[in-house]
Amino acid sequence: MRLEAGEQQRLVRGVLAELAAVRPSLVLCLGATASRALLGADFRLTRHRGELVSGPLVPRAMATVHPSAVLRGPRERRSEMQSGLAADLRAIPGVRIQGGGGGNPGSGPLQIELTGDDSVILAATASNIERE
Repeated sequence: MRLEAGEQQRLVRGVLAELAAVRPSLVLCLGATASRALLGADFRLTRHRGELVSGPLVPRAMATVHPSAVLRGPRERRSEMQSGLAADLRAIPGVRIQGGGGGNPGSGPLQIELTGDDSVILAATASNIERE
């Protein structure tokens, strides 16, 4: 789904405000729309998927396919697509992945666990938001 320019700009401003509050060491962009919004209009997910990159709005990022693309993709390629997504996520320091590939491609849902400083900051931020 493509967003209208005004809607995308509003969403980017909100994301940037959240990033300023959390200050993550890395931003994961899921899908082409998010990738282009944060990494620049010339960014091509097909060329830079799974690479550590920087952009005009985020100092350190990685882009990969949106999980819904795996579900919408051709049935005969889903296992391959899920394995590729899992491999991209495994490449991120401080992220543990279970399922979705490895020895058994397409072996069930991906379970993602954050570890390290970013997970502590994210948990504290979520706790503060819940109290407000």
